Amino acid sequence: LDRFRKKREKGTMRKDGTTVDPMHMSLKKLGPKVTAAVNQNNTMDIYEEYFDDYQDDHSAEPPSTKGMAVFRDTSEVVRTATQIDWQPFPSNSEARIAVSYSILKFQDPRIMSKTLPGTAHIWDISKPNTPETTFTTNSPLCCLKFNPKYPEVLVGGSYNGLISLFDRRDNKNKTNNLKPTNSSRIEKSHYDPVYDVHWTADKGGNLCASCSTDGRILYWDVRKMMEPYLTVELNDGSDANNILGACSMAYNPEHGPTKFLVGTEQGAVVGVNTRTVAKNGISLFTTGPGKHHAPITSIQKNPT
Repeated sequence: LDRFRKKREKGTMRKDGTTVDPMHMSLKKLGPKVTAAVNQNNTMDIYEEYFDDYQDDHSAEPPSTKGMAVFRDTSEVVRTATQIDWQPFPSNSEARIAVSYSILKFQDPRIMSKTLPGTAHIWDISKPNTPETTFTTNSPLCCLKFNPKYPEVLVGGSYNGLISLFDRRDNKNKTNNLKPTNSSRIEKSHYDPVYDVHWTADKGGNLCASCSTDGRILYWDVRKMMEPYLTVELNDGSDANNILGACSMAYNPEHGPTKFLVGTEQGAVVGVNTRTVAKNGISLFTTGPGKHHAPITSIQKNPT
């Protein structure tokens, strides 16, 4: 350190041929500039109160919202809107939402009713009176998601555990009522209602993942829906190997195309990495006193 200080005090020459003035020469050149700056600041009083009688009004109106439209379910049976998904990359005049409707209350008599429709809708937000497209399934859809690459393609999970694919481009009759283009087999599907489904990152936009309270995450290729190509069982890692039922799932390809966060009905958060699932691809969070004491019905990753 002393060697560099002495160099700076005596001055030196850089490798590019330029010279560094000695310390006393640099201070001599800096003096007039500092003096001018100080004199300039002294010409005005920066602490002067120009408006003594002025009082700031720091009050503000309380935040409020206004309803712009109501999208009313067309079913005569009162159902819950279980999931809402915005169409990816819509224009201002063509913004749409996909809404799934079901009854998730355990042993609700309405579930066994023959009049309970298994319909879900796509709504044009500029036309809230009637749905633009209606999807009809044998069992009500609990979740419904647009394909991020092909907005005309959607995937949904039903109350009976089936995964259904809908392709609006196959609507040759140009009707507003569509049935699934393809569905999974009941014996290879979930055993409980499908609470969430997500499209995963791949080049063709054909892969998706679904979760259910049966304690499994099933990974599907929508071109081959006879059975899932990967099954991940959620357990707490204890000697008893207790199963954790999945109620919600978060996925963001920017955080890793193989990484998922799952909220369970036991109140614990589970991290799943399909790349290392054969070794130890399941990470369990908040299993101690800090965990939730009720099911995690929604979970979201920080976008940043």
